Amino acid sequence: MQIVRLVVIKACMLLAIDIGNTSTTFGIFKGVKLVKNWRAPTKVASSTLCSFCRLKDATPKITDIIIASVVPEVDKPIK
Repeated sequence: MQIVRLVVIKACMLLAIDIGNTSTTFGIFKGVKLVKNWRAPTKVASSTLCSFCRLKDATPKITDIIIASVVPEVDKPIK
């Protein structure tokens, strides 16, 4: 078992993406606080990519991105 330590800097903006078989969940964190989240269907990769359009205003503020996925065929368009 590996223990991972996460140091959160209050100024950082993290985009977290969880790609599941049915839906993809997006979350934007400022430090440890979740400031926005939404879901999009995973069925079609383009649906997931279109969801990035919602980040238009926040994109310059995002400093880090983390992606978790169980759907390999969706991974390539996301990268």
